[in-house]
Order: sequence, then structure tokens, then C-alpha cells
Amino acid sequence: MTEQKSRAKLEPNLSKTSKRCAPDPPDDYSIWLSMDGIAPSVPWRLGSYGNGGALSDSDLLELAKQFDLPTGLLRTLSQQLGFCLDVESEVNLVEVKRSKAIERTGSDIEKALKLTETMEAAAKKLAALLEPLSTQFANSKEDAAILPAARAKAQELCSTITATIDAIDAIRRTSGSAAVMRPFNKVHVWDKRREYVIKTCCHTWSEVRRSITYTSNDAAPKGKKREGPLVDFIQAIVAKVTDPPKELRVETIRKDIDRFKKSMAKPDELTTPPDKCINSS
Repeated sequence: MTEQKSRAKLEPNLSKTSKRCAPDPPDDYSIWLSMDGIAPSVPWRLGSYGNGGALSDSDLLELAKQFDLPTGLLRTLSQQLGFCLDVESEVNLVEVKRSKAIERTGSDIEKALKLTETMEAAAKKLAALLEPLSTQFANSKEDAAILPAARAKAQELCSTITATIDAIDAIRRTSGSAAVMRPFNKVHVWDKRREYVIKTCCHTWSEVRRSITYTSNDAAPKGKKREGPLVDFIQAIVAKVTDPPKELRVETIRKDIDRFKKSMAKPDELTTPPDKCINSS
């Protein structure tokens, strides 16, 4: 599990330069974790594509004709999509908000306390059962040592459980000492594969000097209000790398296009001094 901290209610900024230049986070913020077992938002056609790419030759010819793009450029796009959709990659990030994660520990801590209190009562009964027993008729010193050893272990168990109760109670009284690290719902799951696919499409589009943009059509039905050649291109690519073929929500595409444009507007973190960072004050 890896952690990437972000400012509250903002998309995570994972660049080292931005982390260095950003102000200290407020008391409440989100972190983004890579977690196993999170279902993707889109049925991506994952595989081990290598340099062969994720698109077939017929796909390349169809896309070249539909969008008037060079097949060589589309072949490069296909290879990059193959890297994005590699079956071994782990790119689902889950947002966990600090305040909510801490708040959700309450029921678990109460359950833990009740369980340990039950265990404490059982351990004391165990110690009480062993206490009146005698070693009077033991056949040897070794045999006679078994009962005292059992009593000592029972007392040790009582002490351990009592210490555990004290520790759990300290967690209950100390905010932030424990947190439940899981998302609240799918809204808080960030499908990085989707972002990588859209970013790759945007890079390809920009290679032929086409505008990284979209238009808004207020007269269109809800969910169809964002349109344009780049949106059509992205939808065509997504349909070819999903199984069954699927389209993305246009508002999701809009957000990822905006994120791409914002990332392209940032200074190069390898060549920009820290005091010229985009987040510097």
C-alpha cells in the first residue's frame, strides 16, 4: 500500500516539485492509496501487449481514415496504450479522507473493547480454575512444575489482556491514533488507467497540432453536452480497448482533458528551480 498526500478536496498532485513547494496541509486532507481488489470503473481489455500494442492493424487503418491521422503515429499510440493496459500494472487509487477515516474507527474500537473485556473475564475464570489445584501426587519434580507453569501463563494472559484493554482505550481517547483505510464509495476511487488512456490520446492529438479542447452544447441531452473531434477520438479509442466496448461519460473525459491541459501548463520539474514552482508563494 502506497500513500500520496493531497490537499483537501483537490485531485492529488504527485510531482515532487509540487510537494516541496506546497504549503503544509490543513488538519483535514485526503491521501490516495493503491489497493488490491478494487473493481475498475471501465472493463479495460488488459493484457501483456509488449511492443505489439493494444490495437490491431485493422483498428489502426480504421482510426487513420476516420480521424485523418498518420498510421505511424497511431502505431505509437497503440504501443503506449498497451503499456497503460498491462495486466501487471496497479493503478487504481483510492481516496481516503482523514476526518472520515478517523471517525469510522469508532464502532471497531467499541467492538474491540467489548471483545477484550469478554476475554479478560474468561482469562480470570481460567486463572481461578487453576488456583485451587494441587501438585501433591506428582510423580516427579518435572511433573510438579507443570501446574505452576500453567498458573503463570494464566496470570500472564490476564495481564496481557488488561494491557490490551488499556491500549485500545487509549486509541479511543486519542484522535488520529487509528483510522479505517477504505473508500466510502466508488466516487472516491480514481481509475488511473482511464486517465493514462485519455492522456495518451491527448498527446497523440497534440502531435498533429490539433487543439486539446472540447465544446459545450447546452441543447444536447444530459450526459452529452461535451463534444468535439478530440472527445470523439477518445471515445473511439476507449471502445477498442474495452471488453465489451464501452464509452466514457463525457464529463469524465472533460475532467481528464482539463487535467492534461493543466499538467502541460506546469513548469518542467526537472529544470525549474524550487522557487519558480507553480505552487510557490
